[in-house]
Amino acid sequence: GQGANNRYNTLMDKNSSSKIHSLPIFALLLPVLLLVLVSCSGAASNGGNTADNAQRTLRIITSTPQDTPTPTVTPTPIVPVLTEDALAGTNLDFWYVWTPAVPDPVAELVKWFNAENAYGIKVTTQTFSLPSEFEAAMDEAAATGILPDLVLAHPYQYQPWVAEDAVVDLTPYLESSTYGMGDSTLADFYPVFLERDVYGGARWGFPGLFTAEVMLYNQTWGKDLGFNNPPSTAEQFQQQACAAAEESGGLEGGYMAVSAPGSAAAWLLSFAGHLVEDGRYLFDWEPVQQAFTFLADLREAGCAWSPDVRYPDAEFFDRQGLFYSVSTVELPYIQANYEASGSSDEWVAIGYPNDSEDPAVSVSGRSYVVMQSTTEQQIAAWLLVCELSGERSQAHMAQTRAYLPLDENAAIRIEGEGSLPDQWYQAAALLENAAAEPRLASWSVIRSVTQDAVSEVLSERFEPGQISLFFNNLIEMVDDLAPAGE
Repeated sequence: GQGANNRYNTLMDKNSSSKIHSLPIFALLLPVLLLVLVSCSGAASNGGNTADNAQRTLRIITSTPQDTPTPTVTPTPIVPVLTEDALAGTNLDFWYVWTPAVPDPVAELVKWFNAENAYGIKVTTQTFSLPSEFEAAMDEAAATGILPDLVLAHPYQYQPWVAEDAVVDLTPYLESSTYGMGDSTLADFYPVFLERDVYGGARWGFPGLFTAEVMLYNQTWGKDLGFNNPPSTAEQFQQQACAAAEESGGLEGGYMAVSAPGSAAAWLLSFAGHLVEDGRYLFDWEPVQQAFTFLADLREAGCAWSPDVRYPDAEFFDRQGLFYSVSTVELPYIQANYEASGSSDEWVAIGYPNDSEDPAVSVSGRSYVVMQSTTEQQIAAWLLVCELSGERSQAHMAQTRAYLPLDENAAIRIEGEGSLPDQWYQAAALLENAAAEPRLASWSVIRSVTQDAVSEVLSERFEPGQISLFFNNLIEMVDDLAPAGE
């Protein structure tokens, strides 16, 4: 139905790699890994606006992708203070991805800015249906030297532009006594958002549109099974998932493992806290391997299963799964399906468990990136960023498309308006203990590798006894695809 189609089209910030593919990247890039594991085990989105497509996409490569080197940062002059007349009539081009099937709240924010800003700055938006179309347009713009003034982009998208000196360091704008935000304002931003775009001694973007991966938990069913509280550790998660599976006859009922890159990254980040160090991925790090081992053991115990539908909301409300991984942007759709299901079970959003008692959520999303142009255009673009990331704009993006608040004041305002599902507010309350997905340029590829790896250990054909071989091949694959270095 139309609701399902809209949900599919809004999820670009959930699954946001760059090029469409029809086969898992394991099969496309290193089929030897799965072949070895199987043999050893004996088992055989243009022109409108986008949210990152729910369809898993991937940049198909024919050579090893290189991470963008950390740029050499030179001191940036103090941002000059311009008169209103100097900025009057400044025209800006703002590019971003948004699907035509979904109303565009970003365009509405731009209309507000055009009508209200005191300088007479005028912003023209250009949107792209797919990340691949956006990236191709940026490549062409870079070749011609005629770039947009502002873009919404993931770090793995904008890092190559940083290396080409096409991106503005926003540090002096942020610190400007005239145009900056001030320490008190910045102190309200959640660190997980504010810190992600800072590296190499510069700030290359400012937080824009973010989502989080959370775990849904059927609390009513959990209490019926004898558990008074959601699990806070991996051990407790397995205990409850296995109890649900046992009550369901062992075929389902435990953890519903949906295939989505965001959920895979969330599991690893919950156990490890971060996935990159000194420019290299940490798939050989013990906490990362503990996450994979935990999922493999969960599946071997018969306490995890993979639904064969994209959005198993009905299965969740029918008690076919005690746990269900979702993105926060999906919660309004899930709430609507819950209301239509007739279920009276209470369900809540919780963090992903780990070996401590500190469940976590992971976040991903796009930042506002100012491109090199004239002094007037760069200041005007920064003023637009300040408006787009302001409290009113955050509230509008949350109410219309369920994007997360970037700071505590916006979160309080949104909570006061109270029009989102309870589970969305529960997820927002977990942002103090959130981890961001990696920002390396290679993450667009490695994100899909991560999902395929998690899907493999959760598959029926996987033999936990082959976990060491699995890790060796996975580490080799990641090292080949993403040599160390940012």
